[in-house]
Amino acid sequence: MTRHALLGCFALCAACGSTAGADAGTPPVPDSTIEQEAAGYQQFTRLDSSSFPTQAHQCGCDVNVYANARALPAYRAIGDAGVATAFPAGSMLVKEMLGANGQPDALTVMYKQPPGYDSAGHDWWWGQLAPDGGVAGSTGQVAFCLACHASAPRSDLAFGAANGR
Repeated sequence: MTRHALLGCFALCAACGSTAGADAGTPPVPDSTIEQEAAGYQQFTRLDSSSFPTQAHQCGCDVNVYANARALPAYRAIGDAGVATAFPAGSMLVKEMLGANGQPDALTVMYKQPPGYDSAGHDWWWGQLAPDGGVAGSTGQVAFCLACHASAPRSDLAFGAANGR
């Protein structure tokens, strides 16, 4: 084998060794891109017909839930008897946390990263954001979020609006 062929094989093998994603090295989506998409959440499909009280997030507030187009089929399957749900990469779920005035005070966001981002967390990115998409709390691989959502493995760690979560 020639020196050029060996160098080519070495470069190819080095590129394949990435751990940024299981599908040939797809890197995770940057936080800033997720935050920007979350800022436009009101253009997503609203999944509840009326605001409902959440049982999570220690706010004791009403919420509305939104999903982008990538998340819709999997989200709508949550709760179907015997159906396991898996969200594709690029799925985004947004829970709008409403203040006493009925206006959003904060957002909690789930964004499905490419395979390999966080296998224990089903590759979800979690975030506490302001209604404009700016960071308002923890983001990324948030243990607090995973601790609660781990109770929903059949629905890829997502709760349906009907679950009141």
